[in-house]
Amino acid sequence: MTYAPLGLRDYLPHEIQHRDSIIQRLASIAEKNGYKRIITPSIEHFDQLKEGLGALSERSIKFFDRSGAQLVLRPDHTTAIARIVSSRLTDELPVKLYYNDPVFRKDPLLGETEIFQFGVEHIGSISIQDEFDILLMLAHMCKEVGLDDYEIHVAHPEIFDSYSKEELYSIKNGDFVALKDLPKKGKVELAKEGSYLKSLFDLVELNKAESIYLNLGLYKDLNYYNGIYFELVSKSFGKPIAAGGRYDSVLNAFGLNAHAFGFALRFHYLDRALSND
Repeated sequence: MTYAPLGLRDYLPHEIQHRDSIIQRLASIAEKNGYKRIITPSIEHFDQLKEGLGALSERSIKFFDRSGAQLVLRPDHTTAIARIVSSRLTDELPVKLYYNDPVFRKDPLLGETEIFQFGVEHIGSISIQDEFDILLMLAHMCKEVGLDDYEIHVAHPEIFDSYSKEELYSIKNGDFVALKDLPKKGKVELAKEGSYLKSLFDLVELNKAESIYLNLGLYKDLNYYNGIYFELVSKSFGKPIAAGGRYDSVLNAFGLNAHAFGFALRFHYLDRALSND
């Protein structure tokens, strides 16, 4: 018996049929919310993307073409879309785009991996209402595909403004013993008056969005996210199924002064969560 390389897999007809059914439902919701599909190249010039990739550069799968130029298998949709929007779609802002294609990354355990994603990007002028609408759209997608035990956990860099270096190190590494307290998860009552999160969770409260929570222990790369960020989790599955947030800095790396907000959903994790649900 022969096998695909470690970290990659074959997809049989019944598996593709199942995945395509999910994709159709996700795409239908995205399109009803004004998003249009975009396809980025599977191979990019590494030097054109590296500033936007940040830490993901180290996990990118790179090689050289015949002329000696360094190329990279698409490691991320967001960075490629930022490149396209900043060079070809500036006159059409704001734009709302969605994708459904794999990315390729190095994994410390599995080697070079292929990860199928579905995601959306809203680029241009973005209000807090727009951000909330994207969270609601993600919740709608979960319900549509039958993921019933989901929660959307939201945080913001402002949560960590008052943390000491030691506290920040502990929360980055999940060392809650050193913090001497478990970070709280809740609703608007956890948000500080006058904060961005307070404004967002006022909308959550007003719209009775029960699946959206404020998580004071959710830490992400604060050099990447410059506003709210979030993870989609399932009580019956132990890994984040989707993640996203506000990432203006990626656009800035391509010389575009605009806002960006979106998320990527990982199919393999969604499948496993649905089978556990």
